[in-house]
Amino acid sequence: MRVADEYAANQSDKNKESFGDISKLPKTIGQLDALANEAIRDVREGVEAFSFLLEKNEMKSASERLSEAFVVGEYLPEIRLLPRAKKRQVIEFTQKSNQLLSSLEVKDYERAAALVRELESISRDFDSAKPMAAIETARTVSALHLAKARAAASSGDRTTLENELRSATEIWPRNPALAEVSGAIFSQTDVQQQALNDFDRLYAQKNYRQIYEDKVRFIAATALHPAKQEKLKQVLEQVQLAEAALLRAAELAKRGDSAGAWESVERGFSDYPDDPKLNQARAEFTTKAAEFVRSIRTAQEMERKQQWGSSLAWYLQAQEDYASSEIAQEGILRLSSKIMEP
Repeated sequence: MRVADEYAANQSDKNKESFGDISKLPKTIGQLDALANEAIRDVREGVEAFSFLLEKNEMKSASERLSEAFVVGEYLPEIRLLPRAKKRQVIEFTQKSNQLLSSLEVKDYERAAALVRELESISRDFDSAKPMAAIETARTVSALHLAKARAAASSGDRTTLENELRSATEIWPRNPALAEVSGAIFSQTDVQQQALNDFDRLYAQKNYRQIYEDKVRFIAATALHPAKQEKLKQVLEQVQLAEAALLRAAELAKRGDSAGAWESVERGFSDYPDDPKLNQARAEFTTKAAEFVRSIRTAQEMERKQQWGSSLAWYLQAQEDYASSEIAQEGILRLSSKIMEP
């Protein structure tokens, strides 16, 4: 999309150059017609380049060319009449690319490696060097910590064993080898049983954050209990999503985007309302983006009361407060459909 943005900026500069020096004179039909023809030609050439690259299985370059053409002429026949099958190929490539980024973000390297292989198979110009470097580095470092953990288990050094397992887990939480090695922690049955009891108690209390903080102990304890292992997997995935929401919120806050930070935390909160860190961040960003949050909450309250018109008005106000709001946009689309229903 960066290429498309640069193209749009360049196109805007061309328009300024065309009219900037004669801004006090009337813009003639001839000038407008020339600009329109140039845009149409650019779109036509972009679509032709897209089709050529698609035939060569160069999906990355093809998606960039299509994005450039779409920005200039979204409603031109060359764009609108493109076969759906070709568009689906670009969508599939883009979706898998986004999934790869998400997998790397939450350190799910097994899935990331599978996605890299899929992207390489569907796109000749996909550069796998950077993601594979991150994946292989994580695997190597995690394996190194596990090797040290095995050595510590052999020598009876419990402290080093736990520290090395913790480090390996932080680097690659879903490493299949973790369950095998971490079993050495619980050589005594009563210690393992105590960990299982703690896990059951925290799970019943929905204290998922505490389970996540002590995940090394619970990964080892549930290694021989598939049902509990599945529960632990779900807990870790849920808290990792909350961590991802908090990470995005922190990045947005650094850029001064308090409304965006609140929205990121709010979406994570809707999936995991009991997380203390999400609650704390939610309260903090609610204060910093008070007007926007008030508009969203009022809109949601009106929607619960089935006051569609009032709710839609508040969603529109929220969008005016923060133009990039996904919650407001979704509410507007949802209520517009309800109001238009016969």
